[in-house]
Formats: sequence, structure tokens, C-alpha cells
Amino acid sequence: MSAEPLSVRWMIRRDMPAALELGAMTPWDHGDLREHCKLRNGIAMVCEDGETEIVGWCAYTLHPSSVHIENIAGTDWEFGAVYELLQRLLNKRQLGAETGYRRDLITVVVPESQDDVLCFFRNCGFMAFATQFFSDGSEYKMRYDLPQSAELCHIDGTPCRRSTGFPVMLPEGFNE
Repeated sequence: MSAEPLSVRWMIRRDMPAALELGAMTPWDHGDLREHCKLRNGIAMVCEDGETEIVGWCAYTLHPSSVHIENIAGTDWEFGAVYELLQRLLNKRQLGAETGYRRDLITVVVPESQDDVLCFFRNCGFMAFATQFFSDGSEYKMRYDLPQSAELCHIDGTPCRRSTGFPVMLPEGFNE
């Protein structure tokens, strides 16, 4: 990971060509990304480095009680831009009190052929809960449940799930 601070913001139309050049979890073209952004509940974010170069992007869909990651891409799968995007998603999990929505679940479907992506999500605390088999491969459905403080323990000062021992990401302001 580079030393420059990363910033995350909403994707705008002129970001699309640069974003689509990055290696995504599943191949998307300009039309796929544009169609996703036309959805009422479809949102896309980009992550920029210090020189305002796009180093990652994420497209997700908001549902009343969950967030589904449709596609995600980045130059660094080792806790760089992709980690920053995922952390931002966690921090935006709750809308204002007037809506009454609390999104405690993040889901993603990862192709079996994407080993680095599977490892990344597993290291971030996602757990596989279903597998779909197709003639050309399979996909893993993964989920991240917002941790309850009772199920956390600390290993070397890092919050970890008590059940697995894997480190978890915690949203800002999370009280253990």
C-alpha cells in the first residue's frame, strides 16, 4: 500500500473509463456499470490516491436490511483501496433515524476462479454460506454480519471473531 492517503467518493460519469481499466471481480463493461448506476438503489464509489488517480471502485445495491456488493475492483487486494472501499461501506451501514433502516448484513457473490478475491473477503470477516454450481464454474455466496460485541475477542490487540479467530473490520464508533 502506498503512503498517500486514500479518499473515497461517489463515482461520476467521467470516472468510468479509468475505473473499468482496473481488474474487477467480474468483468463489466461501460454498459453494465451505466445500467447499475441507473438503478434506484444502485450506487458506485471510487477510491483515489493522493494524485487523484482512481485505484479502486465498488458497485453495490442497497436493500432495506442489507447491502449487496455487485462488483469491486482495485489495484491492491492486500488491504489497499479495496479495503478502504469496504470500510466505507461498513461506516455507511446505517441511514438517518428518520428512515428506520439498519443494514447489518453485507453480501457478495464471488466466482470460484477469483482466489485472491475470496481470500480478501475471508480475511475481512466474510463467511461463505452457499455455493452455486454452473457448467463453467461455481460461485460462493459470502456474507458479513455486523459483529455483536459479545462475539468479539482480542488477539494481539486486534478485534477478532470469537468463533473463527479471524480479524474483523469494525465500523467507526463501534462500541465493544
